[in-house]
Amino acid sequence: MKGLNMINFKIENEGTWFSFEEDNPDSGKICLRIIPADEYDRILELTIKHPSKIKRGEVKTEIDDDLARKLRWDYQIVDWSDTFIEGEPAECSIDNKEKLMKRNAWFRFFVNEHLNILSEASIEITEARLKNLPTS
Repeated sequence: MKGLNMINFKIENEGTWFSFEEDNPDSGKICLRIIPADEYDRILELTIKHPSKIKRGEVKTEIDDDLARKLRWDYQIVDWSDTFIEGEPAECSIDNKEKLMKRNAWFRFFVNEHLNILSEASIEITEARLKNLPTS
């Protein structure tokens, strides 16, 4: 369709890189991404311990919260560079992600803070797109 401006939407979210120290790009970097609804639902399905039970009119579902957190961290933390655990270079693995998120308050704060930044930016972009939609 020549002449038409078309928007090409990408489905895969490859992530956004952040330096651990803004003033020092050589300090190490981390690539983070927001978890989309379909991935969140997939993790939820994987972490259900028991089928839902109806108790006093309410549906109760027991979730393995530790596994759910671990899988969410694995999705949201895409990669890192120049990252060390106890002085040793750390591979960006599911186990190292969990170790740092559980045991290092600064790392956990950094990740959560930057995921919030990505989330807020995503909301702003969505709101701007909605404003630009033609009204019917």
